[in-house]
Amino acid sequence: MPNRPVSGTRNRWRSRSHEEAHRSDAEARDDVPHDVDLVNTHSGLVELLSELERDGMFAYDSEFISESSYFPKLCLVQVASSNRIALIDPLAGLDLTPFWELLANPGVLKIVH
Repeated sequence: MPNRPVSGTRNRWRSRSHEEAHRSDAEARDDVPHDVDLVNTHSGLVELLSELERDGMFAYDSEFISESSYFPKLCLVQVASSNRIALIDPLAGLDLTPFWELLANPGVLKIVH
């Protein structure tokens, strides 16, 4: 693929995006949720998943521990929607079946990191 110069519009977008990423807390946008919920109970998980399903779209990322073992162990699931940011704690003994079912739901858009 040839090396092409970046267009002026794209450069302006990148500069603006970079500046926005480095604003101080006082300059942070008011419409971005800043509170993060820790989900470590079944009722909290059910409530979170219902909200994510209603929103119709969410992003998620997962973290694993694999030190001292050949088998990775799920230790954290991070989720975010336009309305909420939450950390699901699999080490709290939660049954994650409802989360896996939401991931398989074709009616909900998922963004995976």
